[in-house]
Amino acid sequence: MTRFHLGKAFLSHLSFVIILLVVSNLSAQMTVERLFDTVYQNFQKSIHNIDDYTVINELGANYYKKSADDKGRHYFKSSVEIEEHGIISTENESSLNDIMYNPVVLDKLKNVAIYEGIRTADGFRSHVIRVHDLTDVIPDYTEDYDVIKTIRLFYDTEDLLLRRMEVEAEVEVEEGVVREINQVIKLQDYRNVNGMKIAYETVYIIEGIADTMSAEEREEALKGLEEMERRLAEMSEEDREMMLRMLGPQLDEYRKMIETGRLEFSSVIEEVVVNTGLSDDLFD
Repeated sequence: MTRFHLGKAFLSHLSFVIILLVVSNLSAQMTVERLFDTVYQNFQKSIHNIDDYTVINELGANYYKKSADDKGRHYFKSSVEIEEHGIISTENESSLNDIMYNPVVLDKLKNVAIYEGIRTADGFRSHVIRVHDLTDVIPDYTEDYDVIKTIRLFYDTEDLLLRRMEVEAEVEVEEGVVREINQVIKLQDYRNVNGMKIAYETVYIIEGIADTMSAEEREEALKGLEEMERRLAEMSEEDREMMLRMLGPQLDEYRKMIETGRLEFSSVIEEVVVNTGLSDDLFD
């Protein structure tokens, strides 16, 4: 019996060592080009049965329609529904998730990205890609920052889904005065929609906001918040409850942001509708 148990223990230990060696070897062999090629191949296969889809969340609707670049590689062009003064219109705008699965963007990332290895983040073992600047890769995404110091992308090792993005940036708050601001974006609750994996929740965490505000701006923001709270107190109980259901969490986060310089909020998808025959006019 002793030999049997020792043999099992040895084999178990040997298997564990072999798994570690295999994982280490795969990590060593992984390159930026190989990673992004596999990410896109997986994405291409997943959208085989999807021509268009609509994402509905608390802010409205986002529309996506399959298109192709000059090499015949598929991606989704997109637009977002905007309501202003009671008038609903659409505006071209890409989500982070769609940007990162665009073949043109992935091609550009291959030239500027560095593979850092495997780390565990948010409960997932992930391949980590570091980029110093996305200005020439995704100009629209980086326009809110004056200087992008570092961006890290986390693709989980099992499905190569984008799970996390970290941004270290600098913002010039006034002439000659620069402040650091850090942003973390977590893509969570991936669900299978006609073969394509979609993150139903995106969490945004921004730190350093207080440092980007002058004392006057912070005081003005607090006064605005107090004014909003005063108006809420003057409303009827029914109207106040309705407004608090809509704005309560945002008001709490806004106050926390002003006082601590940290803002955290989530965007949650309510419904995804597939293959409804979206018109090209939505994307002009």
